[in-house]
Amino acid sequence: MNVKASNGPLPDFGTRPDAYKRLAPLGWNAGLLFTVALLAVSFFLVGYFVVYWRNADMDFMVVYNAFLSNDGQPQFYFDHPAYFTILLVKGWFRFLHQLGLLDAWKLSAIPSSSAAAFDQAMTSAVRAGRLLSFGLAIAVALVFAALMRRIVHDRWLAMIAVFAFASSGALAMQMRIMRTELVAAPLVVFAFLILVLAARQASNGRPLVIALAVSLCMLGLENKVHAILPIAALPLLMLPFGRWRAPARHSGSRTRGDGSRQRRSPGPRW
Repeated sequence: MNVKASNGPLPDFGTRPDAYKRLAPLGWNAGLLFTVALLAVSFFLVGYFVVYWRNADMDFMVVYNAFLSNDGQPQFYFDHPAYFTILLVKGWFRFLHQLGLLDAWKLSAIPSSSAAAFDQAMTSAVRAGRLLSFGLAIAVALVFAALMRRIVHDRWLAMIAVFAFASSGALAMQMRIMRTELVAAPLVVFAFLILVLAARQASNGRPLVIALAVSLCMLGLENKVHAILPIAALPLLMLPFGRWRAPARHSGSRTRGDGSRQRRSPGPRW
């Protein structure tokens, strides 16, 4: 079958717009600013001003333990056990109190004279804790962006991944309340991304990189014992991301029919 050649100009595939670029038109820096702005809008619209007892399952536990720690008393709840979350909220309360921005920073500072005074103190404390969660969520999104940029060399595709991660329901919910997953889960995710980098780039510092990932997993497990499940799945999750190189065999030789030597080309070893 004869195919008639076209006399028209050939399409210029080199100047064709990138499909990923169309999905991330703002670029890298502007895209990160836009993502942070969306997180802020979501936080202040449906998170910060919610009544303090609305999400009481962890807010009360974390705030109460932070109050106890600032009063020099031992931790009362050990359900998760939430060590790092409580320490962060404790230090955050103390810092705001030193700046004169928070009066309800320890248990002895909570008024018990009237219900209205108690509600006002708890509202200010819970909202201060929510601001800390919001700051942690932004930090988590930025660290995720930095690691994803190293893994995915296409910045447009990396920006799409960052936006999907930041707009996920999990991060959106965690930044509005004080939960242990906001500290534990990102540490395990960062460990996974670091292991992906270690699997794709062979270097002399790979043992140190793996040690860093293991340390992050241990810190996440220390804050929430449920992290043991994704940590145990990391070896299986890492299998598709390795970069295999076929090592060359030792070159040998064989004798041809005319008595000359023929060098055997190296082949892959499985």
